[in-house]
Amino acid sequence: MFTPKEYVKKLLYEVDYEGKDIQWNIINDNYLEYPNKIEADYIVSNPPYLTYRDLDIYGRESLKLRFISCEHEKFDYYYTFIEKSIDY
Repeated sequence: MFTPKEYVKKLLYEVDYEGKDIQWNIINDNYLEYPNKIEADYIVSNPPYLTYRDLDIYGRESLKLRFISCEHEKFDYYYTFIEKSIDY
């Protein structure tokens, strides 16, 4: 059994990708707060499943100001991850 860190290392460096020279650029950061746009072929995320009522007032208002998908009514937190990924 591998730890998560060992598993990622194995996937990145020990799997044969059919001779392709893959350039990994892994960013482990808060995706919604990440300030820069990046060029990416893939974005892998695991957003937490939070509903509108799980967020405090500040969190709700902040997301409503920054994301079109959160402007109206009640929303799920994962909407922001989808919207930000589409904008990239």
